[in-house]
Amino acid sequence: MRPYLLIFSVLLTNSLLTFAQNKPDFASKVVKQFDNYVLNLPHEKVYVHTDKPYYATGDTLWLKAYITDANSLKPDTVSSVLRVDLVANSGKVVRFYSLKMRGGGAAGFVPLDSLPSGMYRLRAYTNWMRNFSEAGFFEKTVQIFDPQLSVNVPPFDSTALDLQFFPEGGQLVAGLVNRVAFKATNALGRGADIEGFVLSAAGDTVVGFASRHLGMGYLSLEPAPDQTYKAYFRQNGGKWLQAALPKPQPSGFTVQVDNFTNKANVRIIVSQNVGGTAEESATMVIHGKGEIGIAVKLPLTRKTSLLNAARAQLNAGVNHLTIFDAAGRPVCERLFWLPDSNRLQISVLPKKSTYRPREKVELDIMVKDAKNQPVQADFSLVVTDAVQVRELEKQPQNIVSYLWLASEVKGTIEQPAAYFDPKNSSAALNLDYLLMTQGWRRFKWQDVLQDSLPRTAYFVEQGMALTGKITKLNGKSPGTVNLTTFINAKDSTRSLFMGESDEQGSFGFYNLNFADSVTVLLQGVTPKGNRDLVIQLDRPQPPAALPANLNNNLESAAVEEYLKRLKDYLRIEAQIRKSGEQMLQEIVIKAKKAPIPDGRKIYSSADATLKSENFSPAAFNAFELLQGRVAGVNVTGSGQNIQVNIRGAANFSGAIEPLYLLDGTPVSRDAILGIPVTDLESIDVLKGPSASLFGSQGAGGVLAFFTKRGSPNYDVTTEKAPGTLVTKMMGYQTEREFYAPKYDTKPTFDRPDFRSTLLWLPRIQTNANGQATVTFYHSDATNKAQINVQGLAPNGQVGAAVGSYDLK
Repeated sequence: MRPYLLIFSVLLTNSLLTFAQNKPDFASKVVKQFDNYVLNLPHEKVYVHTDKPYYATGDTLWLKAYITDANSLKPDTVSSVLRVDLVANSGKVVRFYSLKMRGGGAAGFVPLDSLPSGMYRLRAYTNWMRNFSEAGFFEKTVQIFDPQLSVNVPPFDSTALDLQFFPEGGQLVAGLVNRVAFKATNALGRGADIEGFVLSAAGDTVVGFASRHLGMGYLSLEPAPDQTYKAYFRQNGGKWLQAALPKPQPSGFTVQVDNFTNKANVRIIVSQNVGGTAEESATMVIHGKGEIGIAVKLPLTRKTSLLNAARAQLNAGVNHLTIFDAAGRPVCERLFWLPDSNRLQISVLPKKSTYRPREKVELDIMVKDAKNQPVQADFSLVVTDAVQVRELEKQPQNIVSYLWLASEVKGTIEQPAAYFDPKNSSAALNLDYLLMTQGWRRFKWQDVLQDSLPRTAYFVEQGMALTGKITKLNGKSPGTVNLTTFINAKDSTRSLFMGESDEQGSFGFYNLNFADSVTVLLQGVTPKGNRDLVIQLDRPQPPAALPANLNNNLESAAVEEYLKRLKDYLRIEAQIRKSGEQMLQEIVIKAKKAPIPDGRKIYSSADATLKSENFSPAAFNAFELLQGRVAGVNVTGSGQNIQVNIRGAANFSGAIEPLYLLDGTPVSRDAILGIPVTDLESIDVLKGPSASLFGSQGAGGVLAFFTKRGSPNYDVTTEKAPGTLVTKMMGYQTEREFYAPKYDTKPTFDRPDFRSTLLWLPRIQTNANGQATVTFYHSDATNKAQINVQGLAPNGQVGAAVGSYDLK
């Protein structure tokens, strides 16, 4: 952790003063509480790379998610499950998936079959992220079209403008010089360049202004007490419109940040007319990337303080400046940017500049760091048809602009990648306008400064989970309940878990690993043998989403071409299916289903096997079934005091207890006692050399108990016993490979190939030299192809690059 500067020189108006004598009690508290909050409540970020910005019904949305620590941007080590959902404009969640994270990444897809045309939101988040503001979720607007309908881009009123004002620091304070940022947007929410002036209530012109970047800019004024102000503005010499400035507060703090005139320091001017005694002070804190760089006391006996904040003391990226009043309340805040120079340098080059339709394309990827050293990292790559797929704006969002900027501010950012374009000489100034108008915090200061950490309702998911509650038939708590759980996958593999609920009947099995749809069987029994229980299993639910009014930002020409090609493809597919249909006579197959091999046994044969048809009806527990039935197995005692040993299994200390297995899993003696006799299918006994397969654990022999439900040939869906629940659950989404035809084999496909997405590779690993090569085949199109590659290195470096090749 970087050491913060708790006390530094503060240059006051007409004097220089240091505060070494002031005990920085509140500043120390802020630093201590902040560090504790960051350490114990780590935040995560998610960025999702998709193959296209828009889709059609019946298409597939391909995605690669990058999950990082919110501060270091290193691949996330907190969670292992990523939730992805698709939300309709109405707020209804229409798709919901769980993706398995590997190395801070997760690949998946969203089938768009049967979805009506419209605007949707793609969201991605971990369960842990739900403890904090949902503004921290990744969210992307996705438009889906019906290929049978024409593209309808509704017109908008180009004269409708909205102008908002944002006093630097948060408040407009009377009697102080205030710098006020503003942002003008049109009906689509895009920045609109304007000019205008501010009038006082008396009709006096106070100041003129004009936007500098995407409708943003700032003006300065010193508002008078009890005065109101109104702005008149217009776009391109059009109609004059008006908007009110915020009402000036009679007292407060203002801040002005100069981030450009000094290379070594950020110059900060803090003004206030609150006043105070010599013993009272305000506090200024600057933090970024989870670390406080500066914490300083400001005397309230002076109206204006000029501070030089050393850049070397602050982290790169978005920095948050907060001023607390003498009572410790945050009253002023400003975001500013310090440039970073530690991004990945990526190049993606085709072997040739020009290819022919259906020709094999080879792309070389090279990744280096800022010091020109090769980097091994994880990347995703997409190649699309440049005519069918066009970005919705210049310099669209990528992993760099999102993780460094968009995830740190509120609202939509226009042309976000432009702020990271080294060719953009105005990027730094334009970014300052943005941070003055779209500031945001990932946390609330009141959560940080309270004596105890805020409670978290959502746990960290290290795997899939089965949680729920057990009650008596009358709805009351049953006390502790012993639970046996079977998970049956589609491939007939089965898993067994045993546990118990708490006194209130709540239970949970965590860190499970199952994919796709599985059948889950849960059986509960109290220590006294009561099975008259009701088991309820929790279902993962996505967070509620509010309705949204999403705007159509698409270029209709590109979408028309995309839908035209898609309609041609669907028509050809329909013809192929129709011509390939043949009437087949009914065939009756008489055969029994082949039994599925029992994977619960790792040995080939047992020394003795006792099957259920030979069980004694008088036995009260599983051990009594063995009493007098298997040679060499001695069963003594009864009930909870029953003892079992296998003849010949002893050492100097006496008899050695056997190893107990339940459906192949080692369990305790008490676990076996809890299994109802009627649930057992068979019992195997291994002794001597046969038990040596289990090493020292099998020194006392092995008793392997097999349940009917654990058998791969048992249909658990027929289970209707008391205290039993059988249900379906969804696990991880099964990863699917993007299909791209290969034209080097005979016969080749004769059907036309006009794919919009030519290649999607969610997991590309560069080698020790920072290199990777990918190959694929182009389609029939003669359109230019565009390449987009994005990725993340283990040390938190991120990078993105674009490329292209032509067709002849």
